[in-house]
Amino acid sequence: MKKIIAIAAAFTMAACGGNEAETPVEAEVETAPTLAVSEYAGTYSGTSEDGSSWASTLAADGTFEDTQDGEVVRVGTWTDGADGLCFNVEGETAPECYEMGEIQADGTVESTGPDGETFIMNKSS
Repeated sequence: MKKIIAIAAAFTMAACGGNEAETPVEAEVETAPTLAVSEYAGTYSGTSEDGSSWASTLAADGTFEDTQDGEVVRVGTWTDGADGLCFNVEGETAPECYEMGEIQADGTVESTGPDGETFIMNKSS
């Protein structure tokens, strides 16, 4: 009789979940949204009419840096949206927006500035 009580007690313990494996709970991890990188991100370079070299680097994080003859002349942020490619230059209040054409296979792209002047840029990276 003592054996039957012991076996019954063991079954009762098992039925109550005494030996059940716990189901792991998945933690919800919040991730930052992924920003779409514009096709215009990269470095553009050329030579000005006066013979000086220039480069404009549009970083994937939305910042930009313009250099002339290797010296930084402007920095700020940029966006690619409905108004075109817009630059918010540090220290200036209004953005400069450019209408951009398609980047060609050779890396050139036509751009029209806020003054209506159209020019060709070379994307080097």
